[in-house]
Amino acid sequence: MSVRTRNPYPRNDHLAIEMNINGRVVFAEAAVLHSHQPGKEPFTEPGMGLEFIRIAPEDRDFLRQFRTLIPIGFHGRSHV
Repeated sequence: MSVRTRNPYPRNDHLAIEMNINGRVVFAEAAVLHSHQPGKEPFTEPGMGLEFIRIAPEDRDFLRQFRTLIPIGFHGRSHV
């Protein structure tokens, strides 16, 4: 999962995260796979990439269903 933030955690940190998605609260433990500080690297957005390392099976299934409903990378612009 990608998280855009101006204060990303360092690579290999473990985080307890809580997400509220359409009124459902999902808890997970995640590891930071990559971290990009603002202004440190050209052509990158500040943020971090997370990998879930502990999440309840029903929450994992919910996120998979939710993910399929949102076009990834679509920002409302037409490419016609």
